[in-house]
Amino acid sequence: RYCGDHGCIMHLLRACGPVEDWSAADRQLRSAVELALTTPLPEAAWLQALAPENGGGLGFSSAVELHAIAHLAADADARVLAGHLVHPLHSRLVLGEAAEGEMLDCRSAAACATLEP
Repeated sequence: RYCGDHGCIMHLLRACGPVEDWSAADRQLRSAVELALTTPLPEAAWLQALAPENGGGLGFSSAVELHAIAHLAADADARVLAGHLVHPLHSRLVLGEAAEGEMLDCRSAAACATLEP
């Protein structure tokens, strides 16, 4: 089965992280939308399809635009959960130790780098 549901792509984006090239997922989504509409979409129409439904779009998500944010959200959630599950004396072993404001996970640092102008 194929699914364009927001939850499916967000699950993949959160799990795989910023290292992956997500442009193929965006191309496949566009191709599926064009197939369903039985016509190629000009760029302006595709950008409108990516807009939220309340903004006149179809509400589709661009994996290229969301992958870094999704990974950082997953990393933050995992750290909070691990902080609750692991005894405070052992949390340093699980979560690592860093200076104030420093990213521990190299994939999280890579995600932040893609967000900086």
